[in-house]
Amino acid sequence: VERDKEVCERIASSLNALVINGDCTSPKILEDAGARQADAFAGVTGDDSHNIVACHLAKHMFQVPLTLARVENPEMTKTAQETGIDFVFSPSHVSAFVLENAISLPGTVSILTSGTLTRAVETTIQGGCPAEGKLIKDLELPKNCVIGAIYRGRTIIIPHGKTVLKRGDVVALIGEEEAIRGALKLFTK
Repeated sequence: VERDKEVCERIASSLNALVINGDCTSPKILEDAGARQADAFAGVTGDDSHNIVACHLAKHMFQVPLTLARVENPEMTKTAQETGIDFVFSPSHVSAFVLENAISLPGTVSILTSGTLTRAVETTIQGGCPAEGKLIKDLELPKNCVIGAIYRGRTIIIPHGKTVLKRGDVVALIGEEEAIRGALKLFTK
């Protein structure tokens, strides 16, 4: 969901994703975007308040199980956490956690952390691993772990149950650290 029509057109032409022109704080727009069926919701506009409101609506109105909000202002972080948002992150702080996560979860690249034992990591699907060629809905992912995105070459895929996983796909896993450790076994030999 993006307010700027030109930005919407540019995103739609470069990503394999549904792009809707509108206000992310509007329940109708979120419903039109499929919030009721979403496994995860990310509020990543340049406006902290919009990100918090959109994630709050997704979590409480549409029962989206996993919400992520980009919040730059440290004073807004507590507010965001109090609304029940699962992951609150600041791009300016993300790089400080990359080294920590590379050490705690070797072989992966960290893309964000909420400052707790929750993580988001990327890993590449290896040939011959249990996940290769399977539908996401047929994977036995540990509880408290979801696939947030799949990068296939230069294409970003928003995953759903019928997405087939292929060797070489880069999978972004989001969840609790121990759940991610368990999930990583599905993507390696």
